[in-house]
Order: sequence, then structure tokens, then C-alpha cells
Amino acid sequence: MFNNIRGVIRFRASGTKLYSFMNAVRESRIICTAQECRNDEYYGEIYTSSLKEIKKIATKYNIDFKIEDKKGAIFRVKRYKYRFGIIIGMFIAIIFIFYISNIAITIEVTGNKEISEEQIISTLNDIGISKGTFIPSINFALCERKLKISIDDLAWVGIRHSGNRIVVDVDEIVEQPEMVKSNLPSNIISTRDAQIKSVKVYNGSLNYIVGDGVKSGDVLISGIYTDPKGNILTLHAIGEIIGIYQEKMVFEQMYEEEKRISKEDISRKTLDFFTLKIPLNIGNVELTDYDYDEDISYFMMAGKKIPIGIIHSTYTPYTKNIINFSPEEAEILINKKITMHEENFYSNVIIINKEINKIHEEGKIKYEVIYTLEGDIGKNSEVLMKKIK
Repeated sequence: MFNNIRGVIRFRASGTKLYSFMNAVRESRIICTAQECRNDEYYGEIYTSSLKEIKKIATKYNIDFKIEDKKGAIFRVKRYKYRFGIIIGMFIAIIFIFYISNIAITIEVTGNKEISEEQIISTLNDIGISKGTFIPSINFALCERKLKISIDDLAWVGIRHSGNRIVVDVDEIVEQPEMVKSNLPSNIISTRDAQIKSVKVYNGSLNYIVGDGVKSGDVLISGIYTDPKGNILTLHAIGEIIGIYQEKMVFEQMYEEEKRISKEDISRKTLDFFTLKIPLNIGNVELTDYDYDEDISYFMMAGKKIPIGIIHSTYTPYTKNIINFSPEEAEILINKKITMHEENFYSNVIIINKEINKIHEEGKIKYEVIYTLEGDIGKNSEVLMKKIK
């Protein structure tokens, strides 16, 4: 096969100094095969690369040197070297294959249930991904973030490509499912040091009554009981224990804060040509404080990835500003923190009382808040039974 690529020439030589010519060929570095002498003529086969040298030897010894045959792909190609139409056609075909291998033909969406595929594809079109898009020009990491921001009900987004297919994998935000009643043996234990205000027992044995004080970890409703025959039985305890308890929280607000303000992203592209990095943008990015993200999209050729791609670099510059607050402004901010905490953590309980102790320290204001709360203090705790051998 290699000989076919290099090209092989069969020659015929004759003359009065034929044997001197043959000896000179043997002494040279010319590889000559299929040698034979017939009717005072010398025949052999050489590689195309040796033709110039053997002709010099033939001239030196006044030998009549003629080419009998040429074999190999190199000679077939040479026939078409001046046929520019074929060359141009081949070049256009290669460019077409390269182009068609690197554009998005189809876009597939997986993982969506409530969000329609049309909505996702429409949003993708707005952020720069659609059928016909040149795939290496897509910054997949940046598009993932933009798609997630654009559609609130998406919990996670992953965008990738497989050949000409753009595949968009999504996970939707789902509501927490209702707890399914379990038949596993369990107790209901206290999560707080509290005083019991009310009880509701649906399954199990109540260990404390209204007005009793309990500690965290105490068994409020037991799932283990003994029947009249003395047999120990287990069940899944179900009930609601409302208790009154206290909780202490500490909130702080600095009089001086460093605030970070992000600016518009700066995108840069670099051609990765067999690990050689060639910038595709004019000018350097000169920033002091910034976040950096990088993603690379490789070119494809006939369905195969080639070691040439475009590196998408995203710079997110930001500035740091020092903001000073007066004591009055600090109090407003700390009260907002307290309100936010109550909305997030006490929405299902009753705040009976709230005692605030203000502590002034150097550079900040501190509030120590003691809450008196009323709420459910019980949680299920599985009972692990030992097997009797």
C-alpha cells in the first residue's frame, strides 16, 4: 500500500557500458527491485523519488534509459493537477462536509414535563441557539445560565451537542410531595425543651399530658406497648404535640460593609488549533477584579471530533464599594433581617413573645432576640428492633 502511494517506476536500460551502469546503481542508495537482464537490456523497478538520481548515472555511462511503466496513486493524481474544476469541486465538497458537520440540525429537549418544549426552544432562540447555528460558536456554559434565569421553573439545565444534535437536559422545580403514611414502627419524640399545651394522639401511647415539661429527645408518643397477654407490640406512632418553647437568635449589622457590584460580562474567543491558542478578538482584557469561566466547543468532521475548537472565555468584572451606615440606618437593616428570619422560619408557628436585647459593639450593632414560640414539637423517630435468635 505504501509503495502505491509513493509510486513505482519500471525502467529499461541499454548501452555499451551497461554493466558499469548496473554496478553504479547497486553502489548508490537507490532501491532497485525486480531486476533482470534480457537481450542485452537491463530491467528494474525504482521509487519515483530515485528517478532523478538514476538518470544522472545513466547519463554518466551513456546509457539509453527509458521508462516502461508507472504505477501508483501519485501518477493518477498528477493527471488531474491542471483540471482546476475537479480541484475546486473537491475543495467545495470538503468545506461543505466541514460546515454541515458543525451546524445544529436538530434541537432535542429532555426532562421537561410541565414546561413545554416550544417554550424552551423559543427561549434558546433568544439566547443564540437555533437550527442552523454554528455549534463551535456556542458558549454552552453561558447559555445554560441564561436559560435557567429566563425560565423560573427550571431547577437545573445542561446543554450539550452530539454531532449535529443540540441536546438540552432540564430538571424542573417540583413541589415537595406529601408525606406518605408509613407502617414502620416509630415513636414521636420532642425536638425542643418545652411545655406541652395540647395533644392529639391518633396512633400510639401518650407519655405526657398537657402542662408537663419535656426535654429534647423525650418520647412523647410511644410506638411500643404491651398487650394484656404480656406481648410487646410495635406500631407507627401518629399524633400532634403542640408545645411552648423559647429560642434565642443573634442578629448583627456592621456600620461599614463592603458591597460587590457586578458589571456586564465580557466574552472572548480563542481558536484552539492542536493546543496552539490563537486569539480571535482584538485587544487584551485588562481587569483587576473579575470572575472567570471557560468552555470549549470542538469542531466535528463527518461525525468525529477533531482537535480544533473554539474556547469561549467569559469575564465578569466587579467593583468593591465601601458603604457606611449611621446607627439609625443600621437599626433599620437589622430589623429587616429579623423580619426576614421570622417570615422564613416562623411561618408555621405562633410568636407569643419577642424580647430584644440591644448590644452595641465597636463597628457594629447586635440584637439578641429571645422568642417565645408555640408550635409542633414532635417528630417521628424509627424504632429499631433487635432480632431474637
